[in-house]
Amino acid sequence: MTSAAALPRELAALAGMFNAGTRIFEKTVQGIPDEKWFQLFPRGSRRVPAEQYPRPAEILDAWKDVSAKLPLALDRMTPELLSKPASGGARSVDGTVGGTVSLLSFHEVYHIGQMGYLRKWLGYGQVVG
Repeated sequence: MTSAAALPRELAALAGMFNAGTRIFEKTVQGIPDEKWFQLFPRGSRRVPAEQYPRPAEILDAWKDVSAKLPLALDRMTPELLSKPASGGARSVDGTVGGTVSLLSFHEVYHIGQMGYLRKWLGYGQVVG
């Protein structure tokens, strides 16, 4: 993984958005309330001054935290949990927790594609393979 110091602020903001989406997934499954980063990335939001975004080191620390917790949240999923109504106004393809997981999975893949495009545009090679 790239060091936090090597990430330009703009790419760090994109990474923060990706991390925020992953945290939304984790919180949907666990029923935990939103955190401070979510307000930076609402649908249709505009770019804010760079100093308002989390620092790259903070994003990487949060990424490590989410990476440790997400597999545990996935292991705890049951058909009963996935069929519960989505809570707290969470977006969902069908109004259920499972629908929220589905939507967030699609959302993350979309952003991974954006990051792949940016890597190519910046002259880097493919991430895998």
